[in-house]
Amino acid sequence: MDERAVAFWLVPAEPARSEFAEWIETLRVELDAPGFLPHITLFVQNQPSALRWGSLEEVLARAAEGVQPFEVPVRGIGHGEQLFKTLYLEAVLSPPIRTLHDRLRDAFVQASEYVLQPHLSLLYKELPADARAALAQRIQPPTSFACDRIAATTHGPGGWLNIPSWTEICSHSLGC
Repeated sequence: MDERAVAFWLVPAEPARSEFAEWIETLRVELDAPGFLPHITLFVQNQPSALRWGSLEEVLARAAEGVQPFEVPVRGIGHGEQLFKTLYLEAVLSPPIRTLHDRLRDAFVQASEYVLQPHLSLLYKELPADARAALAQRIQPPTSFACDRIAATTHGPGGWLNIPSWTEICSHSLGC
């Protein structure tokens, strides 16, 4: 197996997925920032060959077992200095998110020390605090949004900072 890190994402359902993608695209064009698919990162594994089970597809299927599509409550809009939290929707750490995270972590013999802080990023760009705050004021966050799928993704050369290289490896629908 390729030893590139793998990130496991919780993917919003329609129509939220399209709405968030539109927000991301608007900010990308306006600020010359990279584009990416809307997601909440559930877990990141730096050594994917340490699988307890046969494949990433099996990991996703086992993690999703018994988990139905669900609503993710949103606390509000946040922003910060960390690139991957430039501008984001802060999600509540709900029982289904915790369950998915724990199952994904447990799929690896030597799991990474990824700290779960559920959020859905809208922008990856280094910006001063006042610019981030002004952008946050423009966003009217939903009170919640539905998620219906989990996915395994990886990056190309340059690691996670090479955002345009992010590629979905496989996915699994919730409730199947």
